Amino acid sequence: MKLLKAEWIRLKKKKAIYILPMIPMIRGFSFIFSHYVFANELHQMEPDPQVPFSGESFTILLHWLRFDHIFVYTMEDILSTIYFFPLVLVGVLWIYDDLKHNILPRVSVLHRQKARYFGNKIISLVLYYAVVLLFYLLTFTMTSLLIPNVPAGELSVLLSADTAKAFFIYYIACVFWGIAAMLITFVFNSAIAGATIVPFYLLVERVFTAATSHTFQLPWLMYVNSYLPWANFQSLFVYAFTDNWFWNDLSEPGPWLVLSYPQPGMYRLEEVTQGFMLPVPYLASIWFLITVIAVYLAAIIYLCWRLYLYRMAKS
Repeated sequence: MKLLKAEWIRLKKKKAIYILPMIPMIRGFSFIFSHYVFANELHQMEPDPQVPFSGESFTILLHWLRFDHIFVYTMEDILSTIYFFPLVLVGVLWIYDDLKHNILPRVSVLHRQKARYFGNKIISLVLYYAVVLLFYLLTFTMTSLLIPNVPAGELSVLLSADTAKAFFIYYIACVFWGIAAMLITFVFNSAIAGATIVPFYLLVERVFTAATSHTFQLPWLMYVNSYLPWANFQSLFVYAFTDNWFWNDLSEPGPWLVLSYPQPGMYRLEEVTQGFMLPVPYLASIWFLITVIAVYLAAIIYLCWRLYLYRMAKS
């Protein structure tokens, strides 16, 4: 507990740990505003079969801005865009000072402190992400109450197991990629590497997913893609968006206006007409997704530990 408290005293002096979470939140407010403006324009239009949702009521148009849905809806958009990257960079800040100021040699003198010091780093980062996401949940929920014409939500939905499930999925995504950024920083002993390689990888994997599904259309590449980390997270976000814990049918998200809706990151070739194959997205079992992500996370933490010991011995 003393190490954890000392870690927080050291980190709270860093302005970046307060600034970085504000960037995704600004994106969230922008996304909410865009949805509201678009919904208002559609509401004022005359019903037109050529324009989906034209002339609809605010009950339909603003359903996802209800206080019991807005967090799930907005966080899905944030984590699916580059505005997720600032949260990833926190992992770099968490350990780079130790490398820069040669704190690890001092820890190495106290052999019994090695594991405690490393565990403290992981635990403090995990707690930080929990606080940040709880802050997002409260902020976006309160924002919903201030938006005109938003239909009333249900407190039971906000406090339900489904909301907790979505919170946990988004939370694990932040923890996973934050620790991945720590790993890259340890590998290269460089904050620049940690801050660039993980975001770059996320962009490359998304390009790879699109290429395997629409350009190459090779089954073995699609199979490889199904075991890549972001493809699994992208699919897991679908489970966060639905109120069914074991839903694996790609149906539409209800009769409501949606500007951002998660799609699985996995594809397979299916015969549409006789002899004509097309790549079709599919949603893997939630247990498959959790297992793959858990294996990756365990491997990343183990590699962080080994590299932590390596940097300690080398410094």
